[in-house]
Amino acid sequence: MGKLLGAFIYLRARLAEPSTHASLIGLLAMFHQQLPEEAIQDAMNVAALGFGMLGFFVPEAKALTVVK
Repeated sequence: MGKLLGAFIYLRARLAEPSTHASLIGLLAMFHQQLPEEAIQDAMNVAALGFGMLGFFVPEAKALTVVK
């Protein structure tokens, strides 16, 4: 469960950066698809809502004990 939570945290951090939006638009441009940034932002908001709802129902991972 900890790896899944870590993946969600990573995705949330990456999707919050404007450079990710620009990268997605650049990738779409390579395939001759044109999509305005507002549509990307709307898709990101829907994904964030989905992850937020999932985070509401998934219990928090227990803290790992690090032994040195």
